[in-house]
Amino acid sequence: MLEWTLKSGDPAFLTLGADIRVSPVSYTNDQIWELVIGRSEPPAIALQTTFGMRARSFRIFPRFGEGETFVNDPALFQTPITVQRYFPNYARLSFSPLPGLSVLAEFWIPTSQSALGRFTLTNLTSNPRKIDLEVVGILSPGPLGTRIRLEEFEAAMLLTGQTDGLAPVIYLVGGAGPSSGPLPSLAARVELPSRGSKKITWAEAALGDLAASFKGARQAASRSWEASLARLEQLNAGLVEIRTGDPAWDHVFTRSQILAHGLLVGPTQHLTHPSFTLTRQPDQGYSLRGDGQDYPHLWNGQTPLDAYYLCGLLLPAAPDLARGLLLNFLSAQAENGEIDLKPGLGGQRSQLMATPLLASLAWRIYEATEDRGLLEECYPKLLSFLKSWFQSTNDRDRDGIPEWEQVFQTGLDDHPLFAHFHAWSQGIDPTMVESPDLCAWLYRESCLLLEMAKMLNNKEDLDYLQATALRLKAAVESTWQESDACYHYRDRDTHETTAY
Repeated sequence: MLEWTLKSGDPAFLTLGADIRVSPVSYTNDQIWELVIGRSEPPAIALQTTFGMRARSFRIFPRFGEGETFVNDPALFQTPITVQRYFPNYARLSFSPLPGLSVLAEFWIPTSQSALGRFTLTNLTSNPRKIDLEVVGILSPGPLGTRIRLEEFEAAMLLTGQTDGLAPVIYLVGGAGPSSGPLPSLAARVELPSRGSKKITWAEAALGDLAASFKGARQAASRSWEASLARLEQLNAGLVEIRTGDPAWDHVFTRSQILAHGLLVGPTQHLTHPSFTLTRQPDQGYSLRGDGQDYPHLWNGQTPLDAYYLCGLLLPAAPDLARGLLLNFLSAQAENGEIDLKPGLGGQRSQLMATPLLASLAWRIYEATEDRGLLEECYPKLLSFLKSWFQSTNDRDRDGIPEWEQVFQTGLDDHPLFAHFHAWSQGIDPTMVESPDLCAWLYRESCLLLEMAKMLNNKEDLDYLQATALRLKAAVESTWQESDACYHYRDRDTHETTAY
């Protein structure tokens, strides 16, 4: 796994959330965090969230002190911060906040409603030292809430507050006392022998009341760090490590895979395999309705184009997750073979036909896994889906060349021919147009299904698939115009192309 040292001006935000490969991720109450390094007030290494807009902000960060000197601003540290590990739900940083003191700071999101942190302090000098560690919590609550305060509960000193139905709690394992500093915090005096080390762990949970949150924080704190981290290392060992010679690009390629894995949420009763969101940020993850039906387009379902793109980042490391995305589409198949464009974890349906890319998705997974069983399972449904495109509801003039129903099926919301939202677009009804792109999609699907049929020895389908592929290829080629070297859209009924 690549390490990188943060320099002035480097991106200093790491998104962290529960990892679907370790535990289910709540679709309606997913508390997502952001590790912000230096770019906050006060400057610190801060783990922060808004609980899906249920608080203005909630921040947790450390302060390190010795004698009268306290420091939390990374700009004042003795050494730059190095990111040693970054997974979807875990980050480990190393730095030296005080002379002769080395710190490993770990941040781990084990579930959708809890967070853990651990600081390993190492004395690099030959003299014993007493280091003060403060874990600070700052809550800016919503309209119905109270700021963080110190409270003793069940013989433990806690930081707790209230915000819009949540009672976040911060708990220091092993006991802590109040700090004499200006910010609400839990303080621990750490005695370090010569060249010695000590670990301090804190836990956070945010549930409906103080008792439930404290129970959640204690349960989180009882997890085995070493066993869990060994599992995370193993899960992420399959990520493709790309070396370009440019460290910035190396980090981009690595982080893109990490972020892709971090988009997975679920499953739910509506989709039995994990699905994904298009973004996963601290302001998201909470459904006021409690079922996800109020989520915007970034969280309300998966489309074939997005799934195909995402699988390019999930494969080959996570074939089971990619397989689950395909099976989610097939679970939304109607009796007539049609598959919904955007099935969602909250039971959402777009009532539009899916972009014909699912055989391509299945084949992409097969190429990465050589899982013949997947093709055997999916082939009949994929063939039925292909045939459904040529029913009268999608091929309105019954000439064997279907039409789009809505511009969203194309993946190009600002399509200049179909969009209604711009002065430069024409706003034409897609059902009145035969589109070379749709025929090209279907041609590729036909060819891949033909390969599957040969592999699975389904001889009875070969003639149909070959004829369909030839018809679609001819339809695409008939739209080519040599005068401008372009494929053209044409009128559904007259098959004529008019000047734009």
